[in-house]
Amino acid sequence: MAVIGVLLQPVQPPSKPIMMMPSVVSMTLTTPSCASRTACTGPTFSKINWRSTSAILRWSRRRAFNPTLYRGCMTRVVLLDLLVERPAFGQGGNAEIMAHFAPAECLLLTPQLENRESYRSEWESNGVTYRRIDVPESIIDLEPDAVICSGSKANVSMWEPWMDDAARVLQQAVSANIPVLGICFGHQLLCKALGGEVERSSKRTDSVSPLFSVGMDTLLSPTRKGLFTHQDHVTRLPPGARRIISAKHCENAGMRIAGKPVWGVQFHPEASRAVIDQAHADGDMDDAEFEAFEPEHDGGKLLAAFAKLCMP
Repeated sequence: MAVIGVLLQPVQPPSKPIMMMPSVVSMTLTTPSCASRTACTGPTFSKINWRSTSAILRWSRRRAFNPTLYRGCMTRVVLLDLLVERPAFGQGGNAEIMAHFAPAECLLLTPQLENRESYRSEWESNGVTYRRIDVPESIIDLEPDAVICSGSKANVSMWEPWMDDAARVLQQAVSANIPVLGICFGHQLLCKALGGEVERSSKRTDSVSPLFSVGMDTLLSPTRKGLFTHQDHVTRLPPGARRIISAKHCENAGMRIAGKPVWGVQFHPEASRAVIDQAHADGDMDDAEFEAFEPEHDGGKLLAAFAKLCMP
């Protein structure tokens, strides 16, 4: 699939610190991503250089980060970074997820940007070197220990062409028995990719809601509260999926594919207090949402449990 490719440099916007800190993720390689948010938040003092996926892997091997040899001490995570344009929920959310994996190598994929030619002039004026690259045909070529799909401003119920590529990544990971976690949009996309159904509700939900266990699962069952912000719902689980948790407004709030390390959750476990506060400060969340998200939730426990399961 054709995507934007960059190698993440220590780029910092003038007014805000970069969210993905080296102390959280020992090394971050972004194959097709502008994950430093350079293209979305204005001028920066540094440039990002593009690298193809194969070039990044060759560079990694020269730096002694061979996927095979390095696996014993670092977890490789492929993260479909579908909120790259949102500094708090995007980059901040990524940091919250990856904090549980450290030390880790995180490969960020942004298939939603593959046709955004209209952004090119803005990126180039901000010092972003732009070039299309091809991701390996199979996600298995990247030898990940885990695949995570984030939330998105897009909607599965309003299908867009780039979602075909994202769905294919998830299908490949599931077929290869690679641990997978779908979050919000990622949960819906995962279910749709595996044969489930997603429909749009007439009402949007923004709340921290109690979760009810309807099945036993070591990863999902202990989670008692979740932060929800969505309007699409999984209305039919895919074949082989088991409903694990529900919420009052959301029947399929959490599921697992039977016999596989594959989970999907409709809520946002990565939405920590720091992420919420940053989103509100950035103007990316209004006062009503900020108030709705004031109650605490325990999504961090879920992320920690998933990371522990994936570590070599």
